[in-house]
Amino acid sequence: MTLSSTSFTARFRVLSEPERPNAASGDDRCPTVYWFNHAGGTTNTLAFRVRSAPPPRPMRLLTPRLPEREEDLDVTFDGDLEQLAQKFATQIAADFETVPADQRPPLVIIGHSYGGAVAYRVTKQLTRLGISPHRLVICSTRSPERLRYHKSLHTLDDAELIEDVDELFGGIPDNIRADPDALSFFVRALRHDLAIFESYVHMPGDEMLSVPITAICGTDDRAIDLADMQGWSRITQAAFRLRAIQGDHFAPLQRIAEVLEIATWDL
Repeated sequence: MTLSSTSFTARFRVLSEPERPNAASGDDRCPTVYWFNHAGGTTNTLAFRVRSAPPPRPMRLLTPRLPEREEDLDVTFDGDLEQLAQKFATQIAADFETVPADQRPPLVIIGHSYGGAVAYRVTKQLTRLGISPHRLVICSTRSPERLRYHKSLHTLDDAELIEDVDELFGGIPDNIRADPDALSFFVRALRHDLAIFESYVHMPGDEMLSVPITAICGTDDRAIDLADMQGWSRITQAAFRLRAIQGDHFAPLQRIAEVLEIATWDL
């Protein structure tokens, strides 16, 4: 039996919504934050983390619904990273522009691992649309000119893919590895994201961003080090900050409240 498929449309899940703003208290412009997940990541995982460690301040926190996972198993996307970023940026811009110009909230874009590459290109697309985010936060992602790894992970068979990803990055829970059905769904989403990630080619002549960048790396990350993250300083003409947090490649997810604090510290 052949399953029907649906073409991809950019949508977001709201994970945190501030209470009705009180103009007298000055909190009527709470930041809007978009978090782009690691390869194979789901909105449910991020939602669980947010419930366990709520944002440190009122904010509207959203994350994209990506193809081939959760309720979008039948959704397909055959484009590249730039086309994916364009879809998300166009939707963010459309939502942003429904708010009167003098009431628009500060916009913060966060990307973790694979999501860092997506977040970078979304930010680039937004600036081309005339929207300048307050900050781009890149977590556990090599700078664009150093994104490629030694092999194309998405071309490996399932067993090799799982072993190599776990060896490179860690973080595949034992309960998923022990459950064939859960593992099958995870591998499908992981392979989809890695295929997009590994096809991306950075153009050295690409113009620099005018958006401040904060780069965050786990102290025990086996795949990314501070030198990889320092490269993001060459991507922006604005301020650059480099932060280390305790943990491995998935430290940003495990310490999500800390990352959100770093991302919105001046708002």
